[in-house]
Amino acid sequence: MKIQILNNKYILLLAFLLLFNACKTKKEITSRVDYSRNSAEILDDLTHNSLKYNTFYSKINVDIDFGKKSFSAGGTLKMIKDEVFQLSVQLLSVELFRMECSKDSIKLVDRYNRMYAMESIDKIKANSDFEFDFYNLQSLITNQLFVAGKKEITPADYPLFKIEKASDKALIEVKDKQNMQYMFISNFAGKIQSLYVTDKKQKGSVSCTYSDFKALQSQSFPLSMRFNLKTRDNKETKLNISFSKIELDKDMNMEFNIPSKYRQIRLLDAIESIKEM
Repeated sequence: MKIQILNNKYILLLAFLLLFNACKTKKEITSRVDYSRNSAEILDDLTHNSLKYNTFYSKINVDIDFGKKSFSAGGTLKMIKDEVFQLSVQLLSVELFRMECSKDSIKLVDRYNRMYAMESIDKIKANSDFEFDFYNLQSLITNQLFVAGKKEITPADYPLFKIEKASDKALIEVKDKQNMQYMFISNFAGKIQSLYVTDKKQKGSVSCTYSDFKALQSQSFPLSMRFNLKTRDNKETKLNISFSKIELDKDMNMEFNIPSKYRQIRLLDAIESIKEM
């Protein structure tokens, strides 16, 4: 029996997935976008203002609150655009776990429990019945507009969006094939300020707030991302990510080794084990 994205343990998978030259200045970006412009021009501005990079590296601090338990750690996030990203979570300079997400699969090595998991994206999507994919996750992490199930947005996709203008903000709504509603809110600088995803049928939601926008090699990037995930049974997970020492377009080692003596388990079981750390 297929299950929806926001009604079971796969919401925890999304939570962990969401975990995944340095800032030149601490000056806030203040360039303005004229929202008297039409919808196509607003979407043009948002796609034009999106972060340009081939590779992305950052130190991160992660705080996760599962309700009954909380978890705080440091780590790194490495990305090769349109190919793969890796999240390494560390405590006192010791790696607890490493996760890799590519277009085809998700891998996780739990060094604390000496276990590993790997699962194909196709299998996850078959069991979850949702359109959200690797490219959408990449856009979410890098503060970009997206349509679920699409690699990138082109002018041909503009009719999918419904836009309302309110004061110095633009409210941008789009739905996917499962009728999930995505509501983006753009701030006066033409950057995505927040995102709210809801499944009205299952009564679940995911929200993301971007803040602390700073100059990054003449571009703008939020150094703080706050996520809130709610399931239909009102269980809530909160995730805060802080970025520092960001570097773009540097050479990176993307090795992902699985020790031969580690035991293989299911991906959802691996995530449950991490919750108990």
